[in-house]
Amino acid sequence: MYKTILLPVDGVDNSIECLKIALELGDKFSSHIKGLRVVPTIESLQIIGDYSYLSYEIYQQILDNQNQESENNKQAFHDIFNSSNLVYEWREEEGEFLKHLKLHARSADLCIINQGDNSITDTMGTLSRFIIECGIPVLTMPKQRKFQTMDNVIVAWDGSIESTRAIRAAIPLLKIAKNVTILSICEEKKDEILTAEICKFLARHDVNVKGLTETLHFDIGAKIMETCLNLDADLIVSGAWAHSRIAELIYGGVTKILFNNQQIPVLFIH
Repeated sequence: MYKTILLPVDGVDNSIECLKIALELGDKFSSHIKGLRVVPTIESLQIIGDYSYLSYEIYQQILDNQNQESENNKQAFHDIFNSSNLVYEWREEEGEFLKHLKLHARSADLCIINQGDNSITDTMGTLSRFIIECGIPVLTMPKQRKFQTMDNVIVAWDGSIESTRAIRAAIPLLKIAKNVTILSICEEKKDEILTAEICKFLARHDVNVKGLTETLHFDIGAKIMETCLNLDADLIVSGAWAHSRIAELIYGGVTKILFNNQQIPVLFIH
């Protein structure tokens, strides 16, 4: 069960789909919602290359703007969750974003963040590091959510440690979904046997599950997305970064494609 949901807020407009799904899941699981805003300091800004050579006055203006935005975010966050029956809190920290995000993740069951936009900073940056290092499932949301339910879930399954962890982390969502499909893209019979076994495992958890095997494809990530769109998936469940992020950046990869898809929410765990 996702009893504590961590919700880093980076501008309410930018985080609106994350706020909506936090309300939806919070209601289903009677969750405690923790909104988090990390305001930078001069020291934390100086370690970012783009800010290395700015004057003190410019740094101060950036910090003033960040503090004002944080106050606006806080008010909007309270306005949204005041209208719900959920227990929630607003936390504000100063310093390095990733450091504080990981610390708060230690006491959460689930974190909700925006998906990437296929830039190098998304593939190699803060949020991809967070998915690898946080130790909890991370739900990544498109900036404009196409589907409004979590009833039809597709699990990207390859028998790896990462996909096994993803399935176990997703069980609360899989149990409440109307339809769950274990999608395997393979050419060997042994992979089909693994798919059948994981379906039996989930059925014992009262998940309405079936298996689907597709022929091996040269671009597995693209094949997963094509299948999920054809099946009108509301959510994809996947392991993350089975290969290094450098390899994903250079050659492409399943995690990169799913993280940047901007069409269907994806639940990741490394």
